[in-house]
Amino acid sequence: VWPPVEKWLRRWAVPLIILAIVMSQLVHFGVVVPWLDAWFGWPPDEPKFLRQTTFTRILFGVLLAHALHHPVTFERLYRWFGRRSAAPAAAAVLIILCNFLPADIRGFGRLLAHLAMLALLASTVIREDNGLRAPLTFPPLARIGALSYGIYLLHHIALGAVNRVLEPLGVRTLPLVEFVGASIAAIAIAELSYRLY
Repeated sequence: VWPPVEKWLRRWAVPLIILAIVMSQLVHFGVVVPWLDAWFGWPPDEPKFLRQTTFTRILFGVLLAHALHHPVTFERLYRWFGRRSAAPAAAAVLIILCNFLPADIRGFGRLLAHLAMLALLASTVIREDNGLRAPLTFPPLARIGALSYGIYLLHHIALGAVNRVLEPLGVRTLPLVEFVGASIAAIAIAELSYRLY
């Protein structure tokens, strides 16, 4: 949906992004869930993730791209995120949030995590020599970055395959084994997809 908006509705892109973020947050905070349930015809026992899926992170990224494209907003953002220490600081905040937020992050927890991700993104793209340049350009991590979209798309297939192997062995209940196995499988499948598809 978004590329045609950028091409043909450029003047309206930023207001539409802001409107979409507001709508996404209304869903995300549960403000419009009964209306959405009725509109989509979802019964009360429908999986909750359908209601919790929001596009805030992507919308924040698009808004950041617009802000970095204009000199005035670029300069303002550079004051906050242009220091070399900004990227490690944003990463530290995100790691802390990931470790201390409750398991159910609906509401402010998810919004805080999204804002921390936005700060990390801003601080790593606003200057090439940011404080995380060394680890982010480390070849194995850079390769995972190149494969990341494929990993995102294919990780459920990898997880399912790994669980099929682990179940007869009786080790599926070990989260670390499941995580490591699924991660390796997802990277391998994404690498094949990247090279062959």
